[in-house]
Amino acid sequence: MHPDAYILWTGDGVVTPTITRQAAEGYRSIVKRRLVLWDNYPVNDNSPTLHLGPVTGRDADLCEVIDGYMSNPMCTQNQANRIPLLTCADISARCPRGTPGGSAPRRGFGDKRRSLAPPPRPRRAL
Repeated sequence: MHPDAYILWTGDGVVTPTITRQAAEGYRSIVKRRLVLWDNYPVNDNSPTLHLGPVTGRDADLCEVIDGYMSNPMCTQNQANRIPLLTCADISARCPRGTPGGSAPRRGFGDKRRSLAPPPRPRRAL
């Protein structure tokens, strides 16, 4: 593999509730390549589970180890993707290298939800 190639990495498993800096450092030391986190959130692979909350469980300093961040949206639930994907984008934008970290995932989450709902009753429901 060319030395400039990036490796897509999903963490310690395909879908993991936490992704740590320590795990990223360990994997990067093995593959000896730049890592892009392929975050399998909010994907559900057509199972009946919907992930509607913000992405959590990512070390704040993960961006010091990985070189990029990609979120994996749900397959057919385009409308339901919007809330969690807004938080993924918010987290990645706050890190200088375009990766999660340096922010609290729930910060701004209420504003994101409200921006997607037409006023007033659906907004109150969210």
